Amino acid sequence: MKRHLRQSLAVAAVLIAGAANPVRAQQAPAPTAGPRTRPADEVLATIGRSAGVVILADSTIYARLPVPAVAATPETVEQQLNEMIRLLPAGTTWVKLYAPTPAHGRWSAEVVADYARAQARLVGRTGRAAPAGTVELCGRPVPVDRANEYIAALNLKLVYLVTNPRAAAAAHSAPDWSRMTPEQREAVAQQHAQRLLALDPASRLEALRQMMQETSPQQLIMKRVMSQMPDSERVQLKSTLAGGDRIQMKAALAAGGKSGAGP
Repeated sequence: MKRHLRQSLAVAAVLIAGAANPVRAQQAPAPTAGPRTRPADEVLATIGRSAGVVILADSTIYARLPVPAVAATPETVEQQLNEMIRLLPAGTTWVKLYAPTPAHGRWSAEVVADYARAQARLVGRTGRAAPAGTVELCGRPVPVDRANEYIAALNLKLVYLVTNPRAAAAAHSAPDWSRMTPEQREAVAQQHAQRLLALDPASRLEALRQMMQETSPQQLIMKRVMSQMPDSERVQLKSTLAGGDRIQMKAALAAGGKSGAGP
């Protein structure tokens, strides 16, 4: 009986030891989440706010960027900006200038871009690196010891404008669809489609979202006409349309802000 008692005590000791030091099953490492991304203009604006400057992205920038893990400072803002530029499409760059603070307090990238272009036409330069010991104000190098006085007196703000001149040039050189044959339109559409397909999925979705928000002159005219037509005429017009024309008309009807019964 003593032998059975010793065996029971030994088994109990083993069970207690096992409970105190359980063997853990091997688990696969948890997948590492990719960096959180946001629209490029939001990420760049956040970098600017943390550094106490203004960073604007104009309409040529429509990609998404990862949210920085470390807040920018006045000393590191240009370093972070350069890191973000490398993630954007080829041709993207930034210019640095002091611009007048808007009277209503709301900054517009397009207005600042117009201001920079006008300044460049007037004085021949803008946003370039100023000579050592100077700051560029209104296209002119000003000694640092006098620049702060002018900046305060004129209520100027340091602005970084992110833009892509290549994309802007492509937009301005867009072909006139009204003068193109169906074959030429198809070729141009395919070319633009391939550019979008070359983007990463998130950037592609952002670009498509912006395209869907744009209104062509034809759509605007159709919207105005449809919003003022009698309901009976709208129904009759809808009934005569089919296929792609009907889909386009439905979009115009939705934009026109009215609804009418129809097949």
